[in-house]
Amino acid sequence: MRRGCVAYGLILIPFIPLLNILPSPEQSLFYLSDVLVLSVIFWTIAFSLASKSYCLMRTDIDLPFLGYSLISALAVLVPMVSKSDVEGNIRLFKILFESYFIYYTTVAILVFRRDILEKVIFATLIVCSIISILAVFQFLKTGSVPGSVFNDSEMLSIYLTLVLPLALGVLVYSDERVNRVLAAAAFLSGGMALFLSYSRAGWISGAVTSLILAIHYLFFADRYLRTDRAGRHRKKKALFVILTLSSLLCLWFCYVERLVRDIFYARFMSIFSDYTLGGRVDLWKSAWRLIQDSPLLGHGAFPNVYNLYLQVAGQFGLVALAFFFFLFLKFFGVVFIRLKNVKSPRERGIVVAGSLGVLGLLIVGMAESALGSRMSPLFWMQVGMVMALQKMADNRQGRASGSH
Repeated sequence: MRRGCVAYGLILIPFIPLLNILPSPEQSLFYLSDVLVLSVIFWTIAFSLASKSYCLMRTDIDLPFLGYSLISALAVLVPMVSKSDVEGNIRLFKILFESYFIYYTTVAILVFRRDILEKVIFATLIVCSIISILAVFQFLKTGSVPGSVFNDSEMLSIYLTLVLPLALGVLVYSDERVNRVLAAAAFLSGGMALFLSYSRAGWISGAVTSLILAIHYLFFADRYLRTDRAGRHRKKKALFVILTLSSLLCLWFCYVERLVRDIFYARFMSIFSDYTLGGRVDLWKSAWRLIQDSPLLGHGAFPNVYNLYLQVAGQFGLVALAFFFFLFLKFFGVVFIRLKNVKSPRERGIVVAGSLGVLGLLIVGMAESALGSRMSPLFWMQVGMVMALQKMADNRQGRASGSH
């Protein structure tokens, strides 16, 4: 009973964005979302210690993730000891703590309670639909670029690039009608909200991840499963529907909504303007000069440089950045090489779509500092969700091989 209550705490994590609409003290070190995340973490660790099931090393990326977390924590503690921007470094340490342990918590729960995965995804799709509908309603009511429950539209686009591939994966891989309807609602409303966010990085990331998922489903899924005649017919039908909807969307975009098209085109092409590209390049050059002053352990609290990777290097140093890159090379390598071990179509869809959501946020990270205090738990929970499913599939494959 106690184990079930602790496991159900993970279902609350997708609701973190909705807590943004509640009032919170300005300049506070801890928000309501932190209280929720830390409560889930501490209850899980306490139960794991009490039941003697506490184990940090469970998946293939645990070791590089632990290395990244320890080096980053050291980089934050050094300026804290010297009393340099104590408040900013406490916030950074809090983000690191929540990131590592929400990943561990996700893996620890899902490895033993696979049924919780369905509820977590269901909650994620519901929250995505609510946030997206609020964003569209805000645009229709005020005509302004929507932020929905977030502070600005850029944060909304970062959230959507993480979650929308997961919604699309459930839509194309799931056999349950209720889940597919909910996923369709989340994907369509989320796609409209992403378009209205005017985030150029979000547009590019969403297009890339959706295209990869569609290509994988239509042309490469047969490599992992035997597909019967009904399955092949369904894939042909899906291809026809995708091409038809894409053609109608292109016709609407090119011939009906000229104003929307012109605004979209002007916004997208502004990437190459001196104001946007030149301003970002100058900012990145300044950040690199600061990084060179303290390359090993960084500076701790660091100004926003609109680039996730320079942000990591500036805050935690180049060694932490190297671990960060190795962590995700390992992550995508494990998914790519061992995907054949995932036999269930739905689980395979979640692994592929979840990893593409991670990729989407990393793409946005080229132009945004995408892992703030309110986005980091959602990101690392999705990483943990993918790795937990992959680990369970590997274990089943190992037991099947050992029985022969």
